[in-house]
Amino acid sequence: MLYTIILAFIIIILYRYKTGVTLKDLPAPNLTPSYSFNDKMQFARKKKADIIAVGSSMSLDNLNSDVIIKNFKTGSYLNLSSWGLSTKDIFSIIKIYSSIHKPSTIIVASNYIDFQSTDKEFNHKELSNYLEGTTSKLNDFFLNFDVDYYFRFFVYHKFTTTDSKCTSGNTFYESMIYDRYGGISFDPHNFKIDKEIWNKIDISNLREVSYYYLDSISSFCSQNKIKLLFFQTPMREGIYRNLNKAWLLKHISRVKTIILKNNHTFIDGNDRLWPDSLYIDPLHFNANGAREFTEYCFDKMKK
Repeated sequence: MLYTIILAFIIIILYRYKTGVTLKDLPAPNLTPSYSFNDKMQFARKKKADIIAVGSSMSLDNLNSDVIIKNFKTGSYLNLSSWGLSTKDIFSIIKIYSSIHKPSTIIVASNYIDFQSTDKEFNHKELSNYLEGTTSKLNDFFLNFDVDYYFRFFVYHKFTTTDSKCTSGNTFYESMIYDRYGGISFDPHNFKIDKEIWNKIDISNLREVSYYYLDSISSFCSQNKIKLLFFQTPMREGIYRNLNKAWLLKHISRVKTIILKNNHTFIDGNDRLWPDSLYIDPLHFNANGAREFTEYCFDKMKK
């Protein structure tokens, strides 16, 4: 182990000399195989908020932070979302964060893909200690230490968080440049849309266990007197108009029943059509779309 660490250190120094990448560009700790998850947990470390958003990229990209803090009239907001979280992952993060900081309101923006995702494997105690900030940076670096992990994500971290392609306005899919609250807003004018991704939709393999964990989220919030706001995100109009909607309506109906059973708030974005110009792919909004969708959800709650 010691030999591996020394060798890794030497290689990192040489790599820094060759590429200009510095130690401040060191990747987030190796909490899980998902770098998006790890990076977001690093962002959220030691941050306390009364209102949190937790979910997959549906919550990460499709919620506008400014609209949320305007409606709640507070800056005590944090978006804990990252790519590909399943409902089980969302439940786990809610439980861990709530045991540390006791939020009063949780927002989950979701679509069917959250019911397809495979679960992340992570140690709940490790994550709790990390988010609470009780561990040292040295300890975090050696947490689940893997030389291959740090080499794979050394340049990737710099590319997705500080590269000029990102800082010009989040113009490509892998950007992880967050706003001050942890959300991501994609440039509505210069985003580089991939034609294959633009039309890609897979409605297969909705996992039954995902509905069980959604029910667990709903029950947990009720038991802990936490307000749960569930926003069903819509597809872009070009996809939705030509979709066989029977499976989607069944899915939405099941989700709505679970959320309302515990007297939480359910808002369905499919109550109207959403122009393609508001999207970067079938399900993810650009900055304009995220703002309009978030405003729509809060307006619906006021009625």
